[in-house]
Amino acid sequence: MEYAQGQSVPLGPSGEARLSLRKNDLLVRMVSGPTFSLDRSLVPDSVSKLPDISYRVAVSKDYTRLYTLVPWTGMYRANFQAFKANPNQPPMAMPPFEPQGMTRDGKPYPKDWLEFRALCPIIEGACKGLVISIKFHYNFTGSADGLAALRGQRSRHTQFLARFLDVSVGLDRVQIPFSENLLPPLQTLLQKHGRSFQVILNQGFPETFAEDIAPRRKTQGPKKK
Repeated sequence: MEYAQGQSVPLGPSGEARLSLRKNDLLVRMVSGPTFSLDRSLVPDSVSKLPDISYRVAVSKDYTRLYTLVPWTGMYRANFQAFKANPNQPPMAMPPFEPQGMTRDGKPYPKDWLEFRALCPIIEGACKGLVISIKFHYNFTGSADGLAALRGQRSRHTQFLARFLDVSVGLDRVQIPFSENLLPPLQTLLQKHGRSFQVILNQGFPETFAEDIAPRRKTQGPKKK
């Protein structure tokens, strides 16, 4: 699956789809769009079959890249894998791919913020292996003690990021010295101390997060004689 920091190929069909994973390809039937097939290699190797449900799919215009493949709705157990980054480069926040947005009444506005994505694979169930890409605003600042802190506490984007950090590692663990790029040390923290959590998807987009409700198995030591 394509995990480049930016889309080097223009976006093609995207939206709700029904899928059939076959031996050599992935058959995609867009609910409001075309039917086409993609090379099987674009699907993660860990995915051997897909349940008969709706998915959010986004592909490049030339059908050579699969940008998004996640369930359309539901709650899924996941864990943190890495932040999205260009090959052989550390993760870093970037301007939005589209520099301008549009309000509901049709007025344009500039997207004058930085954003980053966390790649979080589903770790159990029929959709195990599919990777949820979660977009965040880079709402970090420095505190008086020199540590990184979240800025704009009332912002829904900051609250979304705070909730993710709380369920995936614990906000109390995020004790990182402030720097120009906090993603590399934050990635190391999440990979070393992160825990599984629940992602709630709505139309293929992460809506919120919850503490992991799956039972934790205790490791059994050797039996005493």
